[in-house]
Amino acid sequence: MKSTSLAVLRVTMGSLFLRAFADKAFGFGYATTSANAWVNGGSPTKGFLSHIDVGPRRDTALAGRRPLGGLAVHDRSFVEHNRRLR
Repeated sequence: MKSTSLAVLRVTMGSLFLRAFADKAFGFGYATTSANAWVNGGSPTKGFLSHIDVGPRRDTALAGRRPLGGLAVHDRSFVEHNRRLR
């Protein structure tokens, strides 16, 4: 019984991450519009990493001056990390 519940939990969590990835990549309209989709030139990290105003990076040279969001290297690593979580 325990292994069945863990398998269901794993599939459920995987489907959540897959849906989030697909929405950021193709813009299905849940959290990302099709105009802001990654395949249409949008950035999956633009809003997530552009506004660092709390935490240990708020006083660094990058925060506020040169946001980390929207850079191709961060977009690729962000999407790759989410893909590996499923």
